[in-house]
Amino acid sequence: PLEQVRGNPSQPVQTRRQLATYPEMCMFALTVSTAEPKNIKEAMADSAWIEAMQEELHQFDRLQVWELNDKPFGKHIIKLKWLWKNKKDEEQTVIRNKARLVAKGYAQEEGIDFEESFAPVARLEAVQIFVAYATHKSFPIYQMDVKTAFLNGPLKEEAYVAQPDGFV
Repeated sequence: PLEQVRGNPSQPVQTRRQLATYPEMCMFALTVSTAEPKNIKEAMADSAWIEAMQEELHQFDRLQVWELNDKPFGKHIIKLKWLWKNKKDEEQTVIRNKARLVAKGYAQEEGIDFEESFAPVARLEAVQIFVAYATHKSFPIYQMDVKTAFLNGPLKEEAYVAQPDGFV
């Protein structure tokens, strides 16, 4: 009989271990923002996004990506733009707020602002052959993501960028 069932029968059964992590998940949910800001004003109104932007700028400082200078005469200044994205787990729960500072590269002109561009990307066929061979030989495959890989490339010519909005 349904009146003898405790709890909500439409929800899956939760173990004691799952219930123990529930308060931790609630506390974690309070430290991330589920709404993605559309502009700098919205981002600056939320402490979770401010922290994400500060983390991005900290990576720039740590890797010595730039140094603050006066605006040089006659040089083209590339403007920067913030992008905000919620990182989610397999259950679509927001686990992290990620702020990225990107250059408005579409404003650059080849031959004036840069000579050539190159991004090392593996072709899909090469990855498929690698995975097939590794599977055939029973090799373990490990994947990794370098969070700041684009900051580690050498720059042949000087580039001048404006300071990011919200942190001037």
